[in-house]
Amino acid sequence: MDPMDNPVTNKDVWGSTAVFAIIGILLLLPLLFVYPEVGFLQSPRAIIAASGIFWGIFSVFAFRAFWGLYYQHFYPGWVRPLAPLNIFLYAAFGLILWFLANRFNTVPVLVFILLGGIEGLLEHVLGVYCLRILEKVPVFNALNPGPVFIFSFFEYIVYWSIVAWLAVALTKFVPQVF
Repeated sequence: MDPMDNPVTNKDVWGSTAVFAIIGILLLLPLLFVYPEVGFLQSPRAIIAASGIFWGIFSVFAFRAFWGLYYQHFYPGWVRPLAPLNIFLYAAFGLILWFLANRFNTVPVLVFILLGGIEGLLEHVLGVYCLRILEKVPVFNALNPGPVFIFSFFEYIVYWSIVAWLAVALTKFVPQVF
């Protein structure tokens, strides 16, 4: 079946937003208890490693699984084998988010994940306005930017929550390193 037979609609995006919001809340709420403030404050290496691991694996998977449907429409072919380098980019993002989260006088893991949602929103703003993904990716031609931006916030809440859970696992199972 050709994906063009079923273009993504704004209604689809709103439905996906609801699903990601629920998953994000379910992932985030226990983190508030499992990853106490002191543990989060003392774990920059775990956050850096977890960010690199998650985003490196996710990028390789996404580029392999969705190149033809999505990425090929706005990236040149030579970018595809570079997907593993996202390990370094997102490790840096993880450190920046950890650093910023520790500057607020509140629950740092919550701020970390909310900042991750904002980071995802900013990535999608760049994708929509600089890479023009809504114009270039045929299955997205019917979408408006607003729903995409709101979706991206909740999508990245899920992703950065997974990073935080991975960091918790690293600090619990490899404490001598993290």
